[in-house]
Amino acid sequence: MQALWERQPEEVDFLEVAPENWIGVGGRQGRRFREFTERYPVTLHGLSLSLGRPRPWTRNSSAASAGSCTSTASRSTPST
Repeated sequence: MQALWERQPEEVDFLEVAPENWIGVGGRQGRRFREFTERYPVTLHGLSLSLGRPRPWTRNSSAASAGSCTSTASRSTPST
């Protein structure tokens, strides 16, 4: 992550993030992730939002994913 952080924003087109990997991550890594989403454009790529997943989908799953996406999207630049 340090090597990416050292790059200037104009050197990075966008970051592709799997929001499921960041649900509930706090502390130093959570703060660093927030800094990345403020510094670089971010696009979200859901990995476990499939209806064919091995476990039943629950409202908690939806809420956690939506919260992560909303938090990230509010600081991201939409791709064109």
